[in-house]
Amino acid sequence: MDVEGTTFESYDKFRYANMNDFEDIFVAMSKVHTSTHDCTIFDMIGNGSKETMHSAMISFLINPNSHEAGAYCLQEFMKLLPADRVGVMHEAVNKVILEYDLGPVIINEHPKGGRIDIYVEDAFGYVMAIENKIYASDQECQLLRYHNTLEDRKQPHTLVYLTLFGKTPSKYSLGSATETIQTPLSPDDVITLSYGKINNWLTAIKGKCNSSIAYNIEQYQCLIQKLIMKETVINTLLSSGNNYSCAVKIAEYIEDCRIGLKRMFIHDLKEALSGFATNVIDDGKIVGLSIDLESNVKIDVLIDWRLYISCKEPDLIDVRLENGTWEYVGSYDEYNFHDCSSQVKRYLSTRNDGNPVVADVASYLRSKFRLKL
Repeated sequence: MDVEGTTFESYDKFRYANMNDFEDIFVAMSKVHTSTHDCTIFDMIGNGSKETMHSAMISFLINPNSHEAGAYCLQEFMKLLPADRVGVMHEAVNKVILEYDLGPVIINEHPKGGRIDIYVEDAFGYVMAIENKIYASDQECQLLRYHNTLEDRKQPHTLVYLTLFGKTPSKYSLGSATETIQTPLSPDDVITLSYGKINNWLTAIKGKCNSSIAYNIEQYQCLIQKLIMKETVINTLLSSGNNYSCAVKIAEYIEDCRIGLKRMFIHDLKEALSGFATNVIDDGKIVGLSIDLESNVKIDVLIDWRLYISCKEPDLIDVRLENGTWEYVGSYDEYNFHDCSSQVKRYLSTRNDGNPVVADVASYLRSKFRLKL
């Protein structure tokens, strides 16, 4: 039988060929390191991709005068740079300045001026100048201008070009793309550094910091991992036409997948609570169970983005809920069905192997309401 000129046999071949494309993209994406979905302070204030925020965090930690870890953080940072290409940065640091002004930008045969993202100068005049690039584009002769200005001032220095993946600075920044430049910088005149190495540095130093700084470092590491993951995913999806086409198709069905996931979990939870009177709630967005308790009180176990419990009259059954009439099951993002938290991922991976995640939730509900169910 033909459907618009296509036999079912040829349709099956087409369908399986496309499924192979999906499998290829899934394999590629599985190699991407996925970071935690915990909400950090940077997510809350919405400046996670702003270079000035990253520069402020790094410069604070580099500065021996900013915290009780002293010069240790600076010393560990210097270990990220190749020893044969770096001068000696003394631990007695005079200046750590953000957006350090080198004077007005001048583009001629000897360009100079501009603002260095992170400027570090020790007591002997040695300078480490860090240009921090996450999403911003290189400016004309940018690194060459910094180099020339510091050279004119007779200041020995190291130029560091910090990017998400440690890429080489552009010819536009080095000056070799500008015809009037007599002596452009060589890529070898600049040390490249990735945020992956910054993440390793943060791991190395946080044990030497006090608990509040260490906590902030962990939050910052989470942000770095998210940024790296985001760019890796984008690069993977744009690496071929098939990858991008598959991503578009997946995006078309993702909301259907989310509602299907909620329904599947609630179905499994209903079975795990089969000894109790339960009714399914499903409005096409929120899916859950209504469980009848004593005294004509009921609790609703619901999934919107996250899994939570709701009860209009918890006092009647002598139960305390964290937010008065409702609370999340587990921590805030422990059961995040929208973004696939680690517990949701575990649920899908172990559903046919004892379904321990659903068993844990059922056990939690029995324990919390053990005198009432």
